[in-house]
Parts: sequence; structure tokens; C-alpha cells
Amino acid sequence: MKKNNYEIRNTLGMFDFLKGSIMLIVMLSHTSGLFDFMQGQETLIGNYNPLVLVLYIFTYILGVASMPIMFILSGYGFRKTTLKKCLKKQCKTLLIPYIVSMFLVAIVKFFFLCFVTRNIHSSLEEASRSFINILLGYSAASPNWFLLALIIGNLIFNQLLNLLEGKKLLLVVLMIACAGWYLSLGRPVPFCLSQGFIATLYIYVGYFSKKKKFFVTNNTLRKKVLIILGTFLFSMVLKGFGDDLNMAHCVYTLGPISIIGNIIISMGYIYIFLLLNRFNSFLITQIRRIGRYSFYVLCIHSIELKSFGEIIQDRFVQNWTGSLLLRNLIQFGVRAVAVILATYTFVKFKRKIMVRIPKFNKPILQKEHKA
Repeated sequence: MKKNNYEIRNTLGMFDFLKGSIMLIVMLSHTSGLFDFMQGQETLIGNYNPLVLVLYIFTYILGVASMPIMFILSGYGFRKTTLKKCLKKQCKTLLIPYIVSMFLVAIVKFFFLCFVTRNIHSSLEEASRSFINILLGYSAASPNWFLLALIIGNLIFNQLLNLLEGKKLLLVVLMIACAGWYLSLGRPVPFCLSQGFIATLYIYVGYFSKKKKFFVTNNTLRKKVLIILGTFLFSMVLKGFGDDLNMAHCVYTLGPISIIGNIIISMGYIYIFLLLNRFNSFLITQIRRIGRYSFYVLCIHSIELKSFGEIIQDRFVQNWTGSLLLRNLIQFGVRAVAVILATYTFVKFKRKIMVRIPKFNKPILQKEHKA
């Protein structure tokens, strides 16, 4: 239901709708052959399905800025601490899940390939290759590259907060982001160093957005409209100049302009989704629920995609002869439902286990509720 005089406030779960939408877009963008209908411009202009085109536009508009947005949201909840405490927190909350996911990808992929190919040697070789690529932190190896980049970004930003402030802090953060872009120009860099350096800038933006109360300022209707229109207009202008940003594959077609320009776009989209929080429906509630468990969704999706999801999708696409729209809906729908159900099952199982451990009971459930 729409509320009058709606105000954005700092509350638990204020970004859940946005995070849930991004998780759905991440899974949608990893659909094999999603944009096959775009192979010819005549197909796009003449004989196209409007629904497919809408999905393409929505996925592109929010998809390009999805990772900068996630880093900014991480910075929004960032708290300065000592290096030791920061390192301990990154290991506990991000590095351990990354390592567990890495092992699960290799194990599940090995058994899946053994079942499909009946060749233990080739299955072990392929699973080992995936394991090593994820171990070395190559971003293309798994969607979980985000966790590794976030660890690096958080550690760097935390140290900078302890040492610098004001314009000096901003200048050093910009220099580190430019260094990250420079690293992206050559061969793939291990341990997501390039993405981690660039993430430092986005974390900085999120951190000071909260400090300066950027999102909770009570703007007039005119200013809200200008922010919404300005976001879409600026996005189209950047696209007109050939902008494309894909952090997973180190693509920044306009260099630092792409990195900095997407800050403006990301901030605009975050504000727009916060305005959309005034609405409630069954679908929106479910998307918010996905956003509440976005961390688990990302990890489980990474395991699904890299262990067997890509293989099944490729075979499905090769053998499909019907509608592209129906093919994409089947791929996305089945995988999304499976990942979300697996996430909810894991969360329920985790709660039951933690309830039995008095030492961790209250803290863990409280943290999970705040996520």
C-alpha cells in the first residue's frame, strides 16, 4: 500500500528489496544464451518479443551497476576498528565461506562429472582446475569473487580510516582505485586484487553516504523526480559514450570514468529502490526475503553455477529448438527456485544447529536478523 509523505529512514533491512533484486539479476545474467536474440540488430528492431527486450533493458540497467551497488551497501554498514579486529572479522564472515564454497564446488563438480562422463580421471582433472582457479582468486572462476574483493577493500579502507581523513583520504582512495584499474589492463590478476582496490572507492562512498545522511534526507517531490530522471539520463549518456562496466571480467571501457561514473548511477538506483520500499505485496515481500539472505544466496548460487549449472545449461541450450523466451524462463526459473529453496533450507538448518549451542545462540541469530 502506498503511503503519503513517505520518508526514507535508517532501519534494519532497508536495502533488502534492492539486494534481493540484484541477486535475481545475478542469477538471470548467468543464464546461458540469455541474449541470443540480440545477435542481429534487425532482430532487435523488427522481430523481437517485447518481454525479452524489457528483461534485457532491466538486466542491463541494474546489472551493470549491481556490483558497485553491493560494495557501496557494504560500506554503508562499515565500522572502523583495529587491523587485528578487522582481519579477524573478514576471515570469519567472508574468507571461511569463500573457502567452504571453493571445496564444495570442486567436490560436487567431481561427482557430477563422474556421473555424466563415467570418467574419473577427466572428472578429477576438471574439478581440480576449478578448485585451483578459485583458490588463486581469479574473478572469472566464481561469482564468489565478490567476497574476496570485499575482504581486500575492507582491509584497505579500514587502515586508511585509521590513518587519514578528509581530502587526503579521498585522494588516496581515488589513487588506489586507479591502481586497481591499471592492474585490470594486463593479464588477470590473482586474488581479485584489481577488484579489491576498486572496491575501496565504492566502500568509501557507502561509508560517507551514511555519515552525510545522503539517503535519509527528506527531499521534495521535485528533487526526487530530478534524481530519478537524472540517474536514467546519466546512465544513457555514459552508455552513449560506449561505457560498459563488468568487474568480474575487469571491463571498464572508459577507464576511471566508468568506475567513477557508475558511482553516480549506483547512488541513484539505491535511492530509487529506497523510495520503492513504500510498496508492499507478496512478490516484493519475497524479494526482500531473498535480499535478507543475499549472502547465502550468492554462495549457493556460486556452488550451483560452477559445479554443474553451466554444464547443464550449455547442453540444454544446444538441444533446445523452441522459443528463446521459454528456454530462458525455464533455465532461470528452475535454477532460481532451486537456489532460493536451498538457501532457505540452509538458514533453517543453521538456526536449529545454533540453538543447540548456547555460546553462539543469541549473537548469531541477532546478526542473521540484521543481515
